[in-house]
Amino acid sequence: ADAYFLLAPLEFSDQDSSDPYWIDWSKQNPNHAAVLWPIIQRLAERELYIFIPMVFATADSGGKSPAELQKVIDAQLAAEYVSLVSDLREAGKMTVAATLLSEAVADYPNHPGVQRLAKNK
Repeated sequence: ADAYFLLAPLEFSDQDSSDPYWIDWSKQNPNHAAVLWPIIQRLAERELYIFIPMVFATADSGGKSPAELQKVIDAQLAAEYVSLVSDLREAGKMTVAATLLSEAVADYPNHPGVQRLAKNK
């Protein structure tokens, strides 16, 4: 069921095209797609499907350069990791929290919230 967060956006089609929306978007925005798809792949491999709709929405919001898009998505994901790790710790799910924290530290080592969580293991 969680994979639906990945599959639903991928299957979405624009009324004016027979291709799924994100295929057309990627063709029209190749530099932005080069930012988006590695992030989507990483999240899917980690089974963090719940973050995927936010990433797609940010990518589709327009008006950002690829570098700005990367920066915004990184900030959003770092904040989401911090929130999720904190929630898991409060729920006593320490093993899962530690795994997610190690991913967050690897991906966003300079994010203040990630640094704070890493110090308070």
